[in-house]
Amino acid sequence: MQLFRTKSVEQTIAETGEEGRKLKRNLTWWDLSIMGVAVAVGAGIFSVGAQAAAFHAGPAVIISFLIAGIVCGAAVMCYAEFASMIPVAGSAYTFTYTTVGEIMAWIIGWDLILEMLMAGSVISKYWGVYLNDFMRLMGWNANTNLTFGSFHIDIAPIIIVAFFTTLLVFGTKIGARVDGAMTVLKIAIVFFVVIVGFFYVKASNFTPFIPPSQPASTVEGSSAVTGVMTQPLWQFATGMTPSVYGVPGILSGAALVFFAFIGFDVVATASEETKNPHKNVPLGIGVGML
Repeated sequence: MQLFRTKSVEQTIAETGEEGRKLKRNLTWWDLSIMGVAVAVGAGIFSVGAQAAAFHAGPAVIISFLIAGIVCGAAVMCYAEFASMIPVAGSAYTFTYTTVGEIMAWIIGWDLILEMLMAGSVISKYWGVYLNDFMRLMGWNANTNLTFGSFHIDIAPIIIVAFFTTLLVFGTKIGARVDGAMTVLKIAIVFFVVIVGFFYVKASNFTPFIPPSQPASTVEGSSAVTGVMTQPLWQFATGMTPSVYGVPGILSGAALVFFAFIGFDVVATASEETKNPHKNVPLGIGVGML
């Protein structure tokens, strides 16, 4: 059937070398590592950890991170192998096309487009929200909102999207350098929080390490895990009363913090712009994951 036709690896690689379609290979494994870390150390690490601890696993969120890391490691190895075998820009779309077939690749391709559009929209929107909150906390009488009659627009997301679009126009090498600078800043913030927070650690907060399972409705702020779209899927599918903590909480927390590990898929899309991709792409993905 035409819907399930596949392309050979040789054909896929040959198509990228056609006139007018060849990308310049100027990224190293270090650039890819920074790219992966830049994506991973972002909205995920700054937000989902606290939510997983408060409404899912408690102190055992540490175990949730370990479980998520192990599961993510399996996906990382798959991506690393595929990206080294098929070093083109299509990432999961191309991998699916060469293994499963065209119809599944078509679905995956549109999924990726939707993922990137939604991620870019949400992050740019909340960048504006956080910027306005920052100016308010600093006591500055300013904001990025413009009003035209009954129409309101926040120009901060427009500016940030335009900025990064301009970087992409000038090439991935410049974008990788900016990514590197911002990644250093984000990692410095993480280390600052860890070091300063170390002096405020209370051992009593780790007891019990795995809190006993209890109905989510008994936990303050439990609306974050009791809604149809927010409670664990297996609890919703089996009709169970939403619960938190215990072993189920550790597992649902692992599913949530998995978001903090995402980033290796973005690295795979840069395979076609990487020097010696058969070696550097797996290395970059692995180092970025660690």
